[in-house]
Amino acid sequence: MTLDPTLDFNPGLPDVSNVHNADRVIHCSSHVDFAHAPYRTTLAEGRVVEGEGSSWPFTVGTDSSETDIPATLRQSRVGTSGEAMVVVDNRAAIDSVIRQNNRRVNIPWSGGGGCSVGRPSGAGVAWASALVGLALFRRRRRS
Repeated sequence: MTLDPTLDFNPGLPDVSNVHNADRVIHCSSHVDFAHAPYRTTLAEGRVVEGEGSSWPFTVGTDSSETDIPATLRQSRVGTSGEAMVVVDNRAAIDSVIRQNNRRVNIPWSGGGGCSVGRPSGAGVAWASALVGLALFRRRRRS
C-alpha cells in the first residue's frame, strides 16, 4: 500500500441499517433437552440455517472444514458519486455451505416445534415439599 486511504461521503447511496435480526425456533421434545435441541434460524434476507444446541454451525475464514463460510455476503467498491460496484459476491458459496449443513442436521420438524414449560410432575413436587418441610422443621428445633 503506497497511499493512505481517504474517506468521503456519497449522498446518492441509500442508508444501510446496522441492525440485523433473525428468528430462531427451537424444537424440544421428550427425547432431547433444551441445551441439545435442534433449531431453525431464519435470517432477515430469508436464508434458513439449522443447527443443534447453542452453537452456530459455521466457522469463518478457516478454510479447514466443510462448515467454513465466507465472512461477507458481498463486498462493494463505493466512490463519491454513482452506484456501488460489487467486487466480491459470496452468495453462491454461502448458500452452498448452508444447504450442506441443513442436510447434515436433519431435524424432524413435525408439529409446532418450540419449547414449552410445564408444572413439575407429582413425584417431583412431593420430594420438593418434603425437603422444604424438613428444612423448616430442623430450623424450628434449633431455635
